[in-house]
Amino acid sequence: MAPLTSRVPEEPEPYTYSIDNGASFQAASLFTGLTGGMYVYAVEDDNACQVFGQAALSSTPGPIITNSSFVNPACSNNCNGTISITATDNSSINYSLDGGVTSQATGEFIDLCSGNYTIDITNIEGCETSQNLILTAPHASNSGIYSK
Repeated sequence: MAPLTSRVPEEPEPYTYSIDNGASFQAASLFTGLTGGMYVYAVEDDNACQVFGQAALSSTPGPIITNSSFVNPACSNNCNGTISITATDNSSINYSLDGGVTSQATGEFIDLCSGNYTIDITNIEGCETSQNLILTAPHASNSGIYSK
């Protein structure tokens, strides 16, 4: 479900908003819980002047993960783990390991330390799918050579 927000520049007067072709109005410009489809919205001012528009919301769910795999780091002090994830979509997709700060065109992540990772996969429409993976590594051995 996608939210729809209507924005009015410099809102000097109080406005009300409708998402049902002007049948009912609300004070907030955000409509949530909407499914995909075409919506006729209206914005009304204090003088009952109305402006109408249309908004189309996609019902496409977003990228679909088709495969994911990982290799844990060899030791707790090594950052040589990898994550490989593949997704499909009807548009181009990007993969991110840091909440979308940086993204890349492939789902291959290398040189990873032990830890929790969330891979975000986003398509061109902004629809997102995520997968959580945990990389673990054996702890370094405490064995050693002792002499008396």
